[in-house]
Amino acid sequence: MGTTVVAALLHEDVLAIAHVGDSRLYLIRDGAIHALTTDHSWVAEQIRKGLLTEEEALHSPRRNIVTKALGIESTVDVELTETPVKHGDMLLLCSDGLTRAVHPNNILHLLSGSEDLHTMADRLIVMANEAGGDDNTTVVLVTLRNECQASLWERTKKRFAA
Repeated sequence: MGTTVVAALLHEDVLAIAHVGDSRLYLIRDGAIHALTTDHSWVAEQIRKGLLTEEEALHSPRRNIVTKALGIESTVDVELTETPVKHGDMLLLCSDGLTRAVHPNNILHLLSGSEDLHTMADRLIVMANEAGGDDNTTVVLVTLRNECQASLWERTKKRFAA
């Protein structure tokens, strides 16, 4: 039995990403959605090699096979990357329960709304379930703001200086 993970660490204007398996991290910026991770799965490897199309992968009997997971072996090769981020970016960290059931364009459409992050996260989970999602669905949404990048001490001083 194993599990997948996607984790993010923000330091100033750089996002560090650690990733194993088919959980994903997306960056939503300027009305577009960008995958910042690539799945560690059998079908993703076949797509990269040109042996399967995205459509064929959706219906493959092997679509549930992950090629990297935590807990299977005593060690795992964690994929690490960094990317610059800026004020106004939104991050979506999610399990495959969301991405197998809901197309990224539909995710983007929902996230383009004016609802608060908690409501949008709940609605993404509902969308996955209504689309016949047969897996667990985890969603974390984060919006980056300049004040979040200030140090704790600077934010605290700002609150009490008023």
